[in-house]
Amino acid sequence: MSVVSHSLDVYGVDLHLANTRRDWSTISRRLGVDRSLSESAGGTVFLRWEPAGGGRSVPTLGFWISPDLSPLDHVETCAHEAAHAATLLLTWVGHDVRGTDGHDEPSAYLAGWLTRWLWENTAPGTSP
Repeated sequence: MSVVSHSLDVYGVDLHLANTRRDWSTISRRLGVDRSLSESAGGTVFLRWEPAGGGRSVPTLGFWISPDLSPLDHVETCAHEAAHAATLLLTWVGHDVRGTDGHDEPSAYLAGWLTRWLWENTAPGTSP
């Protein structure tokens, strides 16, 4: 599998997903983030990527989902990383989840969408 990328236009952010150590090496080198993340079950990084040749910076989420997980650990890791990503992204756009009494629909919908996207692009037997 190669790096899977998606432009989440509604938030103006690029998503990059790896589920092989080689792909995470590619993402981490391109974005300048910690390569050792691939030693864990999953990980999410958020940054403003600055293109080498100049141009506008791009808010970017990078995801690592280990290929060595059981089916239950896989879905749990996808949901876990999606929750981190939703919080990072909504904080970036200025959405304050405090004071919502646990009924924060933007976070819930975004975490659900991200979980589905991660699952569809990493689960065995699925194809992007």
